[in-house]
Amino acid sequence: MAEESMNVLLTTRREAAEQRNPIALLDLAAYMRTSGHTVDCYYLDQLKNGSRNKKSYDLVGLSVLQVTREITPLRDALFLRKKLGSHVVVGGKWVKTITEEQKMVFVNQGIEVYADAGESYFGKGEVDYEAYPSWDRIDFETLKGVRGDIMTTRGCPHHCHFCHNTEKKLAFFNARRTADNVELLLNVGAQQISFCDDIFTLRPAHMESLYHELRERHISIERRNEFFTHINHINEETVKWIKKYEPFQVNVGIESGDDRMLKLMGKGFDSDTAYNKLKMLHEEARVPIGTLFLIGFPGETEESLQNTLSFIDKIRAFAGNWVSYYQPVRGTVGYEMATLRNQGTIPGGRNMLITYVDPNLSRKILFKYNYRMMNYSSEDRLRTQLLYWLIDVLPCRLLERIRSLRQRKRLKQYMQGYPTPTNA
Repeated sequence: MAEESMNVLLTTRREAAEQRNPIALLDLAAYMRTSGHTVDCYYLDQLKNGSRNKKSYDLVGLSVLQVTREITPLRDALFLRKKLGSHVVVGGKWVKTITEEQKMVFVNQGIEVYADAGESYFGKGEVDYEAYPSWDRIDFETLKGVRGDIMTTRGCPHHCHFCHNTEKKLAFFNARRTADNVELLLNVGAQQISFCDDIFTLRPAHMESLYHELRERHISIERRNEFFTHINHINEETVKWIKKYEPFQVNVGIESGDDRMLKLMGKGFDSDTAYNKLKMLHEEARVPIGTLFLIGFPGETEESLQNTLSFIDKIRAFAGNWVSYYQPVRGTVGYEMATLRNQGTIPGGRNMLITYVDPNLSRKILFKYNYRMMNYSSEDRLRTQLLYWLIDVLPCRLLERIRSLRQRKRLKQYMQGYPTPTNA
């Protein structure tokens, strides 16, 4: 635990496929400075290529969100200690999901592991989120880039069985702080604002206070903001404020069109409710809707996949969709279900890759339905039938490789079209 003022470096890996603002670093850096610490933020690749101030640090904090190879965080921590000669502390969401044995691997190498919130490492008592400090421009200057991502809350009240959100306690940042951050992002080059809260529409009063704060400052984000809502939080009051924000897209995690699978996933609604709420959102708010689906969760069958495909067909007149593969994450109900059903289960990584195959299914079935769901709106039927035939005859590993490259290209185009990187 740190009580005296220190020189601290905060770092994390830069996600190449889906670049986002390192919100955890930006938050913690601002918080630490109010306690008298001196803080720098850099991506790990910047440290490896030498693009940082040649400072010495009392402590280096490595934030790990998720990994595709479990050895990577240890290698990164050892690199930091060797490169900077400082005490290294590893934290972040991933640390909260690892076993005691995994933690001891770090400890035996002289690396500290801290699973609680970063604020508690550098401060005392409960965090006052109402008084949480705003981000600092200097961090975007050292990170050499900006995206439009921001959070107005922490935590989620729902307990979906696949979700690796480790923050179950809800906390709301005040409207002034969020407006400060929105203004900063726009000033340093972001073209659009993406509210990354698990559910931005949790409290209409929270949406209202931020809306008025932005209006009072003449900060316009209409038609250049997006956020997530939840089926159970689509109602007359939230729809009213969704309309006022005029988002370029509202995202909704549906996950499945099959009622049995929705129950297994712990979603808290059925497919009829999902359809009716999406239809209500479309008809009353008249905003673009993006839906997210997750296939291959433990217990999935070809019948449930077909039901999801039919659901996507039913909503495609007013909602787009993105389909991911289920990834087992330690510390979730889904992971326990997966390990019971498949003894070879390993923790997953990127959701564009197949890492878990339920005994009811095969890799080829998962791939085929993912492709059909993602291409349901195709009007070139001859081309579509040809591609379905190729899927039946080509090796699955080759198909997955081709599909992954295509999805990465599509995701890159999407990311390029939304917040513009800048050198601040």
